[in-house]
Amino acid sequence: VRFAKDYTDKGISRHGAYRVIQAGEAKNVLTLQDERGRELAWHPRQWGAAQAQAYREEALELRVGDRVQFTRNDKAAKRVNGQLGEVIAIDPDRGFARVKLQGNRIETISLERARDRHLSHAYVSTAFAAQGRTADRVFANAESSATHLLEQKSFYVALSRAKAESVLYTNDRSKMQLGLQERAAMAARAIDASKTEQPSVKTK
Repeated sequence: VRFAKDYTDKGISRHGAYRVIQAGEAKNVLTLQDERGRELAWHPRQWGAAQAQAYREEALELRVGDRVQFTRNDKAAKRVNGQLGEVIAIDPDRGFARVKLQGNRIETISLERARDRHLSHAYVSTAFAAQGRTADRVFANAESSATHLLEQKSFYVALSRAKAESVLYTNDRSKMQLGLQERAAMAARAIDASKTEQPSVKTK
């Protein structure tokens, strides 16, 4: 668990990470443990619930040359969620990695620190996250069942990121095309309906 603000009287820092080691459902209290082993009782109904974020740790194998991205904003460290970088050096003995960020800024991160562990591989991204980025080649995946994502704007964003080549993969081409047509028709009907609405004036 991480908190977005400090709770000085509770011994909570927004820069720290706290592991849930016990859950008391009857009294709605969680026992947290900080990175130094100190334990404290957290009563979510009384304080901190609106400022807390829960995470699950997962193993991440890093190698030199990997493209990575930060997954949490960190104003003090000048990091933005989605910020890209490339691993240029690794020190496995000390748990350090050197990452070259956009603009050739190089940062040394310690995988033992909670604030440095909000990291993931950047092999793929959603169409939304890809806005503003470019690449030589783009390989886009579109599931025909994801009807809420089948609309022309998402397709344009996904396929227009490429400088040289764009390739689209789907599990069912005909269903995907039908979904796009239906979404386009829904948008057209909504626009037509708004055009036919006329302002009304009530008179006595």
